[in-house]
Amino acid sequence: MSVLLCLRDFGLQYGTFCLEPLSFALAHKERLAIVGESGSGKSLLALSLLGLSRARVQGSAEFWHNKTTYSLTTLNQKQWCSLRGSAIGYIPQEPLTALNPLHSIKTQILESLRLHTHFQTRKEQESRYNELLEKVGLQSLKNREKVYPYELSGGERQRVLIAIAIANNPTLLIADEPTTALDASLQQQILCLLGTLVSECGSAFVLISHNLPLVRKHCDNVLVLQKGQLRDYATTQTLFAKDFPKSTYSTELLSARLPKKPPAPQNAKPILQTRDLSVRYPLARNFWGKAREIRVALAPLSFTLYHKHNLGIIGESGSGKSSLGFALMGLIDKEGDICMQENGQFRAANMHTLAYRAFIQMLFQDPFGALNPRLNVFDIIAEPLRIHQLGEVVQKTKRAMEQVALPTHYATRYPNELSGGERQRVALARALVLQPRVLILDEPTSALDHSLRTSIMQLLHDIAKECDMTYLCISHELDIIQSLCENVLVLHNGKVIEEGVCTEVFKNPKQSYTRSLLESTISV
Repeated sequence: MSVLLCLRDFGLQYGTFCLEPLSFALAHKERLAIVGESGSGKSLLALSLLGLSRARVQGSAEFWHNKTTYSLTTLNQKQWCSLRGSAIGYIPQEPLTALNPLHSIKTQILESLRLHTHFQTRKEQESRYNELLEKVGLQSLKNREKVYPYELSGGERQRVLIAIAIANNPTLLIADEPTTALDASLQQQILCLLGTLVSECGSAFVLISHNLPLVRKHCDNVLVLQKGQLRDYATTQTLFAKDFPKSTYSTELLSARLPKKPPAPQNAKPILQTRDLSVRYPLARNFWGKAREIRVALAPLSFTLYHKHNLGIIGESGSGKSSLGFALMGLIDKEGDICMQENGQFRAANMHTLAYRAFIQMLFQDPFGALNPRLNVFDIIAEPLRIHQLGEVVQKTKRAMEQVALPTHYATRYPNELSGGERQRVALARALVLQPRVLILDEPTSALDHSLRTSIMQLLHDIAKECDMTYLCISHELDIIQSLCENVLVLHNGKVIEEGVCTEVFKNPKQSYTRSLLESTISV
């Protein structure tokens, strides 16, 4: 197979971070995975290959397209505009910040077609648009002209980015954590789609991921980075073989296992309760602003969260998981009642008081979108303490940073200077700083590698014990739910289709949908 991309002694310098020179070649139809811990340089490498990084570059990176050789380190802006989105597709890591909030989804997908000459007529563009929606599993958007990013779930937004990236059948596709917000079955579907693009169009595929089971199943070669240094570069079959002499770091990645949850206390008392909680979104409004078309994101549900008995919420993308979390936080309109325990008694929660905000906090799914870009790390974590007028701001902020393994010199950095995993740790520190009694975790480890995921899960166990905290965990990673939760709710199309003790539901699922979720989950 002919070479598509070739790097020779390609190194980067960005502030104090240094990516040591790399040399490798990527052939047509090859699927390369780049794995490593948060902050290892994976995303910076991808952005530099796309001309989107301000890092200082050394060495060479050559790309072959239509019998022309392009030096990616010396291209001008006009040349980049002709390559990006056409010959080179890119799926960013942060879907909410990558999409324009002022334009509809259809406008943004069609824009990628209009900017290049592959689909010229309006009819061709409309046909391609509908085809892309089918491929990424967004058929429900076909008849909705005006749908904006904020109206979609995290997984749906991620699928929109995938549709934009593959719209013009690029010869090189770079995907930065393309499946972090997707459930197991949809992960398989999307990566099979990307694999089909590689085989049918002769493209090459670079997958930046922390999901080792997916890497093992869908990639040909693996490049392992740690703190800007190359640790291993081998075929997938070789790297995952037990007798292959891997680096110590790669061995730790492959052997990382989630900690087991400690036994829950007996005769636990209820701490949070919902009665007929539901969420509905208006899809269209009439001239007077009244909703004339409604989408039921969450059908009426009632549950009780018991002290130290963590509750897991699982389901596919768009099933209503995040809507449930937002409703509990009072961030969206809802119907039904929410009650909280205070001084040994249950009472209706006033969701807009500081007392309720101190009682319940949330770790959001998209850390970059949830962090204020104008504040540095210290001010982001300290902001809740200042709002609640609590003392010892400096000490408590530093302690929260230590809890999530953030070095003290990160205090002066801004969100755009952090990796995806580091942003998630900042968001976790901000959620923990008030020491709430209930913490909602919306995909808490989606941007973390296997080894860091293990340490964060152990940290969550320790924090729950130390701070007397109860979790409501929303995740598509079923092993996370098993490691953290005693009880589980299974959502499908906004409805609870199964609930019960976590071990029983996972061992003997009663519903075919739950069985399909479990069967789609693969392990290293």
